[in-house]
Amino acid sequence: MPTIPLSKLEEAFQWASAGFASEMEAYISKETGKIYFVSDSEDAEEEEIPEDCDDSDLYWFVPNKNDLDLGKMLAIRFVEEYLPDELDQVSDIFRRKGGYGRFKALLEVRNLMNSWYKFESEETKKAILEWAEEQGITVEIDRPKPDASL
Repeated sequence: MPTIPLSKLEEAFQWASAGFASEMEAYISKETGKIYFVSDSEDAEEEEIPEDCDDSDLYWFVPNKNDLDLGKMLAIRFVEEYLPDELDQVSDIFRRKGGYGRFKALLEVRNLMNSWYKFESEETKKAILEWAEEQGITVEIDRPKPDASL
């Protein structure tokens, strides 16, 4: 089984999370580790997608943020940790359309945007790695590039 760099796995996850359900999908070949990006958009320039990419014996279907509870549920977990007194308000925010924008506006007012982005990044990476482990995918953790200015 191939080893897949974490950065490539994150790229596939971001792709799958960019659109509405089934609008953007990513598949990983279990044999080669090659990632295929699929889009319903007529404007998308796609490479040739294997006809059997939906065969779970041959390909892993890359989940999106909602599949891994990284949408509304992630925001709620953040609020539980950083703004527990605002939990009811944030729950109400997400009951209506445009909740994510109102949630971010609240974070701006509370000066918590940097904390949110860090939390979101760490939790996303953790969820992707857990998913990969469940699938039996070997992930290569990318090493930071050395600072050329030193």
